[in-house]
Amino acid sequence: MKKIISIILINLLFLININNVKAACDAKTQLEINTAASNVTADLYYDEKIVGPDGKVHPEIPDEVLEDLEQGYAKSVFVSINIENITDNIYLTFENVDENVNDIIYAYDAIDGKYQFNVPDTTKIRTYKIKIYSNNVNCFADEIRSIDIKAPMYNFLSGTKICENNNAYYCSAFITTPIDVDAREILEKQYNEEEDEETPDENEAKDNNILLYIVIGSIVIFIVIIYIIRKIKAKKRDINIMRQSL
Repeated sequence: MKKIISIILINLLFLININNVKAACDAKTQLEINTAASNVTADLYYDEKIVGPDGKVHPEIPDEVLEDLEQGYAKSVFVSINIENITDNIYLTFENVDENVNDIIYAYDAIDGKYQFNVPDTTKIRTYKIKIYSNNVNCFADEIRSIDIKAPMYNFLSGTKICENNNAYYCSAFITTPIDVDAREILEKQYNEEEDEETPDENEAKDNNILLYIVIGSIVIFIVIIYIIRKIKAKKRDINIMRQSL
């Protein structure tokens, strides 16, 4: 509320002294303000923390406790939006209409020009809009610049078998664009790609194995034929011997 009142009062002062303001806002000052606005950055920051059964973050938990699932501790990723290079001659508004977020950020709200907004969770994709204005009483103007940034949603598909050794976007752990995929279709596609990616060496090895089986089979057949021929000859010899003895 304090920030909103401050903005209203400053803007009223601007309206009352509009002619003097325009005269006092020289090109050099305006350039400095525009430069400051162009230097503002907004990036996503991911931080893995350990959350206990009480829902609170626990900085130091031994590995043996974390590995014991019955203890109820688990690693979780927290996402924040880091806004940097906030200076005295500008101020920002930070908005998300869907969730009634409407913050006003001045240099004194930042630490060394940095301001961090913690995203509530990663259950859905959220879009935030940052608008940058002049904070110089002599150079008040409309919005100088705006930045749109999306906070990601955790993709549960990334932890399934479909995404093993798969670098496709739909297998990213966090996504900022909705995905609509057919798991069965993906599995079939993977299977076909794996067959197509067989190397010449693998094909050659298969051919060599087939040739080896043919050679071995031929040798076995040859031995069997020799054995049968010898048996037939031995039988004939025995018959002749029996005839002679009679």
